[in-house]
Amino acid sequence: MRGEVSAPVYGVTAVDQHLFVIRAWSTNIEVYDSTTYSLLHQLPVPRLLDVADMAGCEHYRRLYLTDNKSRTVHTVGTEDMKASGQWALADKPYGISVTEDGHVVISFSETSIVGIFTDDGVLQRQITVDQVANLRHAVVLDTGQLVICHGILQHQAGVSIVDADGHVLRTLPADDDSQLGWPTHVAVDRRGFVYVADYSDKRVLQLESDLTYITDIVGYDDGVRNPRSICMDSARPRLYIAESSGSVLVFGMQQLQLCSAE
Repeated sequence: MRGEVSAPVYGVTAVDQHLFVIRAWSTNIEVYDSTTYSLLHQLPVPRLLDVADMAGCEHYRRLYLTDNKSRTVHTVGTEDMKASGQWALADKPYGISVTEDGHVVISFSETSIVGIFTDDGVLQRQITVDQVANLRHAVVLDTGQLVICHGILQHQAGVSIVDADGHVLRTLPADDDSQLGWPTHVAVDRRGFVYVADYSDKRVLQLESDLTYITDIVGYDDGVRNPRSICMDSARPRLYIAESSGSVLVFGMQQLQLCSAE
């Protein structure tokens, strides 16, 4: 999905046969058909000031958007296509993901805290991650552990596995020997493989569950430029890549080829 030069894509997710895209400085979610990638309409989100990330929930058929400036999470129903509410938060939220049972996982970059909330915004658990700066995104694994990405460029950047108490168990650091540049977003598929958006190296990596490097799934030669966030659609299966260039790239994971980029 490429077009004229447009605002960076800050979030992409797929729910109910639709692909949802949110751009920097926008208060509208773009809604696409997930088969043809044709734009269907735009969904307004009132009072959205500074979107940081977006995640979709198949369980509750809902979208969640983090708003860094207003310290809120906005919720949008995918059945009625209406903004349905927002939660106030104590800290500035950044990355967001949703577990299979519908719990919302929010990363607070300034405090290195991961908050796990119910679908209506009730805090269930708070995890302070040890010795991590600029927490960008977190996903809860089936084991109860978390996989996170953190840091800015070469400053304490990396991907880590964290236990339920916030202790870092292992890290793939961003350095010349680790096959990793600047990680900005993570995803996990049903087989347990970890996928990492590597902004500075212009690619998406595939890692084992213990963070052992496997391969580059896609990279610069495939059209990847500066991936800000990714979404794994295991039902199809497809990988969606939100680009700071303003594009959304869609890759078929079975053939590892580009499905649509126009």
